[in-house]
Amino acid sequence: MYVVLRTYELKPQLIVRHKFMTITRGLAAAAIFARRCIVKTTLVAAVVLGIWLAPTAYAAPQDQTFLSFLAAHKVAVDTNAAINAAHIACAQIANGQPLSTVAAIVSERMPTISGAEYWITAGAQQAYCPN
Repeated sequence: MYVVLRTYELKPQLIVRHKFMTITRGLAAAAIFARRCIVKTTLVAAVVLGIWLAPTAYAAPQDQTFLSFLAAHKVAVDTNAAINAAHIACAQIANGQPLSTVAAIVSERMPTISGAEYWITAGAQQAYCPN
């Protein structure tokens, strides 16, 4: 009878413990759900903000003329490097440098365009600094 009485005494304790564990599990599940929602919301907000704040692409009208000139002469270089080199060339031409010196300066400052200095200088002269 002692065993039965002891089982009877533990039963209310187990019930309370079970209720406490059930409540705790519910709170933990709610906390995890809230944390996931916050993480997802933050991620979506970051992506939207990144897209909204991204700089818009801008190309000057002369850029297309210059790139068409390079394409017509079958010059294969990175477009950004070529445009930067063309602006360097135009600045040197405006300073009164001869074309051979301009090509050498462009080659020195922009080593990624090696072999295309002449065409970039000629295209820059037509597109960016026709005076």
